[in-house]
Amino acid sequence: MRRGHVVLASVLLTLVVWEPASAQTPVIEEGLPLAEALEALTTTTVSPFSLRDALVVGTQLEVGTTPFGTGSSAFSFVLDPVTGVDVRTPTTFGPAFAERVLTSGKDKVSVGLNFISATYDKLGDLSLGRMDAGSIAVTGDPDKTLTGTTSLVLSSQSLVLFGSVGLTDDLDFGVAVPFVTVAFDGIGSLENGYLDAAGDGEVVRLVEATGRSSGVGDVMLSAKYRLPIRPFGDDDEADVLHDPGGLGLLVRARIPTGEENNLRGLGITRVLASLLVSGSAGNFGFHGNAGFEWWSNDIPFRTDSGGAAQSNLRHMVEYVAGVDFTPIPEMTFIFDVLGRHVRGDGGSIVETEIVSPTSTISFVGMSALDSLRKLTVAPGLKWAVKGNLLVSVNALIPVDDNGLHDEFTPVVGLAWGF
Repeated sequence: MRRGHVVLASVLLTLVVWEPASAQTPVIEEGLPLAEALEALTTTTVSPFSLRDALVVGTQLEVGTTPFGTGSSAFSFVLDPVTGVDVRTPTTFGPAFAERVLTSGKDKVSVGLNFISATYDKLGDLSLGRMDAGSIAVTGDPDKTLTGTTSLVLSSQSLVLFGSVGLTDDLDFGVAVPFVTVAFDGIGSLENGYLDAAGDGEVVRLVEATGRSSGVGDVMLSAKYRLPIRPFGDDDEADVLHDPGGLGLLVRARIPTGEENNLRGLGITRVLASLLVSGSAGNFGFHGNAGFEWWSNDIPFRTDSGGAAQSNLRHMVEYVAGVDFTPIPEMTFIFDVLGRHVRGDGGSIVETEIVSPTSTISFVGMSALDSLRKLTVAPGLKWAVKGNLLVSVNALIPVDDNGLHDEFTPVVGLAWGF
């Protein structure tokens, strides 16, 4: 959803409320922490607590679990026993978001940055441009209906600085520090079903809310160990100049350095342990990762409009697979597939309807029935513009996502190995 959609929604909303609500002065909320500003916006509707938590928790998860990109070096060197000089062993520059088993080598260093920009389009299947947040319909009296609507522009930008160093030939240590900006601009309205002479309903409440927050997100520490196992090759001297692939272990810790109330972090410690497998064949490389991320605490959310019912999210399963191809030595084309399942006792964004003899109530929120799942494809390329300086261009495109998401997220980066 783009800013122009909210402008259009604002014009339509103004036309709707002009006659019956010309005296209606919108409540304007700004300068609040983002979670509080979203709460002020959603209290306009008939589903204030469930919608508020779906937006807040959805944004925290999307920002906090967005992949930073691979921080390990795309370059690994060994001594050519014939020439006596260091040569690059991998035939490709490696994946963008998967981790390959190959390590940098003792005392080798890699530094770089990635920039990730997202403007979120949907909350589950619901468009943020105009979302019917809920309604209350009185049986037998259609004039006594309350309908809530929310229009929202929500975006995040992350500049991730990363570095890694080879502590030994088989062990890399890395750190990634994200600098995150989250911003939103929204309009919420509550309209009753009373019809005036022109046939229009009456807006009984109108709220405009804006917010912006910038700062450090959740910092990531990582360690990668290459196991002394070579299922796709051998270690004889003839193969010393090529990467035979193999198996490895990856441990990542996300530290709660981001500000939870401003949606720049989850406010919990997370530790991911993954098994890595990779290999190569000529100019092709393949990689696969599968792991479990442990969370130090639950993330609660309310599942009903009144806020009495609560559910929780905790722990995450993560998997990544990728292939890359190097048609020329200076360029590698990449295609990664990324999956995650946030576990607990809830997750999907749903529209709930409750029918009683006197009324029908519908509202939007997160359910307590399923895991929050995401499946994303990430095409891109890496280009060695000069020496060991790499430029990367990628995109994150969700193909299955029942949470908050952007339909196309560009990622650009620089990396330098030495």
